[in-house]
Order: sequence, then structure tokens, then C-alpha cells
Amino acid sequence: EKDLDDRAYRNLQELEKYSENTQSSLLYLLLECLVKNVHADHAASHIGKAQGIVTCLRATPYHSSRRKVYLPMDICMLSRDYEGFLSCLLLPEEARRSSLALRAFNVELAQVKDSVSQKTIGLMRMQFWKTALDEIYRDDPPNQPVSTELWRHGASQEDFIRGSREKNVRDVVYDIASQAHVHLEHARSFSHDVPAAATPAFIHTVALEDYLQRVRKVDFDVFHKSLLNRNPLLPFQLYLRSWKKTY
Repeated sequence: EKDLDDRAYRNLQELEKYSENTQSSLLYLLLECLVKNVHADHAASHIGKAQGIVTCLRATPYHSSRRKVYLPMDICMLSRDYEGFLSCLLLPEEARRSSLALRAFNVELAQVKDSVSQKTIGLMRMQFWKTALDEIYRDDPPNQPVSTELWRHGASQEDFIRGSREKNVRDVVYDIASQAHVHLEHARSFSHDVPAAATPAFIHTVALEDYLQRVRKVDFDVFHKSLLNRNPLLPFQLYLRSWKKTY
């Protein structure tokens, strides 16, 4: 049901929680068929989070083609309004989200001029926001993540929709991919305590690691065409990892 909300994650922790409730839960069920072990469950938690984060990154080009962006708001804003982001963190929790919304909305408006090639297009975008604000105050926001939350990414939605390869966009991808890598490394740090019978449930970490390595090689350009190609060696790598009974 949460997936039907059609809005971006407010922060990386919200994405991790969603991944825990979906991807990790599937791993827990699979482990029930293989082995019951607390260390295996712990590994499943981190691997599920890594899988959810990687899935969010891999789906970014597709979502962008449909003019939607679901990447965590806090990391995206951090790349464009660092000082404003830090200031928001010091506010009381009940005011933090609203402040993030206003600052990110300001970022969205401020960059209209730099993101268009014709004045007419810029005026159309400004008119969109004027209309969106009117509809928000009538409690009828457009069915669009930005308007619904009244915030926008520091690496703006338009940056991702246009398939931008600028540094601010790549920085966002780097931060998110790094968190997925952290979860994989954490899961592997106690692999010696995980029974061999549980490793088949975690074999897909090979595919996660493969994507993270490939996105790193293209300097975290999530729109790079090479990321659309399948790794022909992946079946062999999966078999080898299965034979070694490691993840």
C-alpha cells in the first residue's frame, strides 16, 4: 500500500525502512524454508536494504522517463543547498519537514532560469508552480510528488528527468550507492556466523555488487547506457559464488 503513495522518500532512512519491510521480509520467508538462525536474519536485514536501495537507483532512468523521481529528498537537497540543509537539521522535528519543503521549493524556482533554453519554457514552468500553489491551498494538489510534498531536490527533479550527468546528480547517486555498499559489507562482516545452508538465499548479492561496481566505473552516472546492458558473466559468477557457499 505504501508503494501506491506515489511520492519520493523523505530521507534515506525511509527508503531503508521500506526496503526492510519488502525485500528483507521476502528473505526472512525464504530463510524459513532453509534454516533458522539469528545471524542469517541479521544478514537478511542488511541485504534486503541494499537490494531496495539498488533497485531504487536502477529504476531512476525509467522513472525519470515518466517524469517522476523517487530518490531520497534529504540527499538530493544536500547537493544544492548544503547550508540550508544543515540549518534545517537543527530545527525541532515538527518544523523540520516544512522547512525542508520551503527551502527545496526555493531551489526549484531559483534554477528555472538556468535549466531552460527559452524564456517561454521558463514562464510555463513558473506558471505551473503558481497553479500548483493555488491548488495546494484549495487542498487539491496535483498528482505529482513535488507538488504534493511542496519540496524539491537540490539536484532538482528536472535534473533527473533530463537525464543530467552533472556532478550534483552524480553526487546524489554516489551517496545512495555508498549506503547500499555499506549494508552489503555489514552483512558480509559476520558471514562466518551464518550457516552455509542460508547462503542460497543471499546469492543475489552478486547481482547487487555487479551493479554497484558498474555504476562506480561510470563515475556514478546512473543514466550511462552501459548500465542497461546485462553482464554476460553474471551466470558464471552466480554459480561460482554458489559453489563456494559464500555471499
